[in-house]
Amino acid sequence: MKSLLRIFLILFTLNSAQAESIDDYIDINDPELANFRVSTLQLSDKPVDHQTLKEWYHNMVELNKYVYGKISQHDSYDDSYKDRLGIMIANTLAGYWITRTGYNTMHEGAHAEAAIAFGSSPDDITYYAGDKKVKTIGSLFLNLLPTPARAAVSYSVPDMTAMEDAVISSAGLNAQTEFSRDRAFESVYEGYFHHTETPHYLMNKIINAVYYYYDPDSSSSDLHSYVSALKDQNMITDDELEDTKSFIAHASILTTLLSGRTWEAVNAFSNELLDAKSYQETLGFNTPIGKVTWPEFNVFLNKDNISIKTDAYLVNDNFIFGLSGETSVVGFEESEYSASVMYRHEDWSLRFEGIYNTQGYTSYSTEAKYQVTENFSVFAKAKIDDGTLAGRRQFFLMNQEFKLEHQVFIGIEGRFK
Repeated sequence: MKSLLRIFLILFTLNSAQAESIDDYIDINDPELANFRVSTLQLSDKPVDHQTLKEWYHNMVELNKYVYGKISQHDSYDDSYKDRLGIMIANTLAGYWITRTGYNTMHEGAHAEAAIAFGSSPDDITYYAGDKKVKTIGSLFLNLLPTPARAAVSYSVPDMTAMEDAVISSAGLNAQTEFSRDRAFESVYEGYFHHTETPHYLMNKIINAVYYYYDPDSSSSDLHSYVSALKDQNMITDDELEDTKSFIAHASILTTLLSGRTWEAVNAFSNELLDAKSYQETLGFNTPIGKVTWPEFNVFLNKDNISIKTDAYLVNDNFIFGLSGETSVVGFEESEYSASVMYRHEDWSLRFEGIYNTQGYTSYSTEAKYQVTENFSVFAKAKIDDGTLAGRRQFFLMNQEFKLEHQVFIGIEGRFK
């Protein structure tokens, strides 16, 4: 946490030195702003916490955007198509490397967190960067960063049930899908999709398909372990194993192609290359009461079913209204629906969300943010959940263990250019 605070202070000092007055150095609606966060999630006493890793991954993505912004301020950038193309190719490769390291770390950390939740001792957790074994998630990150090594994790869960196996096997894939979904909401909130987001958004969104096509015949991949666990719960038959893996992969591709942020990514990349405009405004349909965004679709792998989730928003000057629906398409039949509202003032914002599951489970969350200075905000988030699909994926809940789970944290957000 201290290291992130140092980064904030350095960036703040550099930004201030370039400004003649406090009004000169930042426009909070500037699409080029990078948004760094540090919160009390970093103080988690868990051996590994994928929510904490997600926050660090977020900051890596924003650092990629910040560096690109500095490079693109070169005098010839706006005038030279070749310069832009070269910088964009270099940035895309850097973005790929950053997101590959970030998502592998978060992915394996989510597996480990789920395994520990179901009885594995933290001492039994071993991470792998290629052939190298390490015992901490930080060491995994450091060993993945300089090499193209594949990542893995081993654990030992006593008397593991098929349902527990399904949750652990899908934990990494779900963490990546949720990260992509979070990035999508960030772009809706900001009103634009920045082209540097493209590898981070897309590579996490299509991860199920990546796993399938990288090695469709694998008997040891996360995808195979997950569908095998569904079979052991009698949710699918043995004859349906391969078809279910194929369905997950193709559903992930289809939901990616149908999602509005995908085409914002394509347009943002084109805008930057052709016109030196680094972003694409949120796609949607204008109405008398605001813009209805093009929906976002995602595939999630749950303990006893596969579900598809749809998110759409109505955005105007002060409010963001959200509606979401998630329904199972393979396995145990259930659905859940959510509604959210965010009010945005010049200096602060407040958001509420409620989720209802057709099995009777509910979740409520709220978050607030206050702009303290031109560069810094403070924020707080709170959530309670007694067993919704979203809550099961976050807290690794099982039927017999459904209880009121909660999460509360506060943090600092810094915005720099």
